[in-house]
Amino acid sequence: MLSKDYVQYSDASGGPLKPGDVGTLVEDDRSAKPFKVEFKGKAWWYDRQALLVADAANSSSSASSASGNHSGQYRDQSETRYYCATKDSERHEGGPLCRHKGIIKSSHWSCCGNVDADSNSKCSLTVSEEEPSEASWSR
Repeated sequence: MLSKDYVQYSDASGGPLKPGDVGTLVEDDRSAKPFKVEFKGKAWWYDRQALLVADAANSSSSASSASGNHSGQYRDQSETRYYCATKDSERHEGGPLCRHKGIIKSSHWSCCGNVDADSNSKCSLTVSEEEPSEASWSR
């Protein structure tokens, strides 16, 4: 979701998001313009300041996204094909990438790996710089 002053940041106004639209974060490459966001089939790289985290009420996803103490999405394993969301567009399944360490084979928050579905549970974000092996992604 765009911030109120998004037009001040790089070329954010040229992207597919318009005020009030909620896109999907598909990549954070930790660069100067780190966030690749998809909306209606189009992708754009945005500055950090040009975006806000949309609350669950603004999202059409059945899973909570960026709510309570968590900056990610709760990945309910009964609703996903893969244990974790990766840079591979098929594996992110429309939600944010998993940023926790390792593969978690039960329902969990994509930001920290916490398995407690309560959005107010503690987020102990531990970011992994490398992805686990291919063989461990599928269920």
